[in-house]
Amino acid sequence: MKKLIATALTALLFMPATLAGENKFLRFELTDYSTATPTEVKVRIPLSLLAAFSEKFDEAISEVEFDDRDIDFKEIWKEVRAAGPNEYVEVNTEETKLKISTTETHVNVKATGENGETVTASVPLELGDLLFGYGDRTADDLIEALGNFTDQDLLTVEGEKMEARAWIETN
Repeated sequence: MKKLIATALTALLFMPATLAGENKFLRFELTDYSTATPTEVKVRIPLSLLAAFSEKFDEAISEVEFDDRDIDFKEIWKEVRAAGPNEYVEVNTEETKLKISTTETHVNVKATGENGETVTASVPLELGDLLFGYGDRTADDLIEALGNFTDQDLLTVEGEKMEARAWIETN
């Protein structure tokens, strides 16, 4: 009986997002291959549900100090965008390899650790614009802007022991 009530309450919680017309969802999938049986995590959250937490997001956003330690991340981002495609960092040691670069559309990171495992990550430059762009943003602004990333990856991570992907899906 408790499961039935919990299921009904969950359905009611998500119903407004379902009835609102075009539905957009934040999707996240992760597969961990580090054990004999892979672990899968799949998350699908309506963007409209994220709006219910916008006050808490605003509090969290206001606590982030982009100029901590005399580093102005917004200014750095502005210069990264102005520079265009570039190879910013390349480190090659016996234990570690790291490369950070940009293309016309993405920031790419490739790292190889001591154990030889390589992980690559890619994030659209437009997402950086959203996070580090000009002016103050509220959670509602961010949620609305996320809706413009429909059917494109916000984040991809590929490694020998795990894969992850985040994107906005339209239903």
